[in-house]
Amino acid sequence: VEWSSPEGRTAFTLAARRSYVDVVTRIAASIGGDTATFVPYDFYDLTARFDTDLGRGFWLETSGLLERDDVRGTVTGLLRDTQGHWGNALGRVALVQPLGALRLRHTVGVSAFGGALGPLPGITGAAGEAAPTHAATRNRVGVALFSTELGPADAGGRTTWSTGLQLAVHHQDYLGPFPRPYPVISLPDSLLLRERLPVASLWAERRWGLGRHAQLEVGLRADVHRPVANAGPIGLA
Repeated sequence: VEWSSPEGRTAFTLAARRSYVDVVTRIAASIGGDTATFVPYDFYDLTARFDTDLGRGFWLETSGLLERDDVRGTVTGLLRDTQGHWGNALGRVALVQPLGALRLRHTVGVSAFGGALGPLPGITGAAGEAAPTHAATRNRVGVALFSTELGPADAGGRTTWSTGLQLAVHHQDYLGPFPRPYPVISLPDSLLLRERLPVASLWAERRWGLGRHAQLEVGLRADVHRPVANAGPIGLA
């Protein structure tokens, strides 16, 4: 669904979809009499965007995404007697502000992934199966951020540049088996992980247009955070 105001100052977009492999394979299984044909899996997603002109050069931009996958039962050759779900949620709000010949863009955003898997009620893993019953697992990963970017109000295809600051907090909450490659029959070990990592970032970049179909871009980014296991407190890219 798309809509815009007659003068083009406000626009809205909404899109949704769902998979139907579960519906189709259930019908096929009922016709053919082979229950292994059924795939108890589906996913759906919903995306939306809303932009509006606030006047005097100010713009408001918002967008979001919601996505989820569900499984309940046996997926032949992959999982046995497993139920669960996983998915993503993203949201962003940006205010574009004029500053003379320059433009400021302030953005607040969140990104999250979450999921939970486990055996169906009353089911326990059994040795000798071709596919495992997934051990109980809960996983949540997310980022919340605020950024401000400064650049030319209208580059007009000429040499352009931008610089900015970002403050972000990364977090992860995991309870479940240690990650390992499939296929395995037993997933007995458990891991509990709860971490938060604030990160402050500065960046600057410059771009040159090289004709109609190419451009050259150079940039520098610095991330500052507490030391982690495989990196120091400052990262450069």
